[in-house]
Amino acid sequence: MENFDPNKTPKKQILSAQIDLSKFERATDEEKRQQDVMSESTSFFKDGMRKLFKNPLAVASLIVLAVLPVRPAALGDAMVYPAVMLVLLLAACAANWEAFFSGIRGLVKTPSPDSLSILPAIGAALQCILMLANGGYTAMVEKMLDGVEIELGVDYLARKAELDKLADKIVYTGPVDAYFDYKLGALQYRSVRFETEVLDTDNYQGNAVVNYTDAETPYTRIIEHKHFEFGTQPKTVISREYSAEWKKGDEPYYPVNDEKNSALYAAYKQLADAEPGVLFGGRLGEYKYYDMDKVIEAALSVAEKELAE
Repeated sequence: MENFDPNKTPKKQILSAQIDLSKFERATDEEKRQQDVMSESTSFFKDGMRKLFKNPLAVASLIVLAVLPVRPAALGDAMVYPAVMLVLLLAACAANWEAFFSGIRGLVKTPSPDSLSILPAIGAALQCILMLANGGYTAMVEKMLDGVEIELGVDYLARKAELDKLADKIVYTGPVDAYFDYKLGALQYRSVRFETEVLDTDNYQGNAVVNYTDAETPYTRIIEHKHFEFGTQPKTVISREYSAEWKKGDEPYYPVNDEKNSALYAAYKQLADAEPGVLFGGRLGEYKYYDMDKVIEAALSVAEKELAE
């Protein structure tokens, strides 16, 4: 058999589909090295990690995750630090918006190595939000009352004439029927009582609130307070909440929105709407069940309306 010479063009056979090698150039050493890299075997995870560390958004997100636990004392307010980190993270997402949306599409549709790069950004954003939410409603109310004179243990209705002189407008969140001295009759409420206990364990139920709806359990829920703040104390405090019948003098908690009480409240609402300089709000002032998010929304709506006048 005749030896093959790459520099010599072989004779072309008439009945064959022989390739004309004269039209090809020999590969350079650099091209051969590139071919070796391209043919290197890899895995989904390995390829994803390579792309992750080449992605500026992913690297910025990892840095945010790394430095979040270390809050500089110079920043003072605990809310400032995660807020600054969240703003920087959003700026990184905006600067690398193509990589961000590509990663989101990968997570929503078909996971790919590219979608791994978005996971640090999502994790860092969630961590910032959790840190901002730390303190819950207590932190929000503390800021609302900052610089405000507060008196506790005061019966507003007993000192109504005196206290009304201190402001042009009153926000009343007590029982609407008590405000009008029950002149149309008493509305019905449900009350609750609490039994609080300190337990020698770091975790009792693994969640802040667990509700019980069966007839055999005497309480309606158990609250484990440390889980509202991601507490790590060696002991835990729980409160069992029992439903109780309400009578005058008890603390009212929930309105009884049946036909009879709804009709009575409608009559009280006419009196409330005609009361000058008083805003009635909340579960008791509006005789309406509110979750916290809804009552805050209602308060903001009233405030916006009042400030616009």
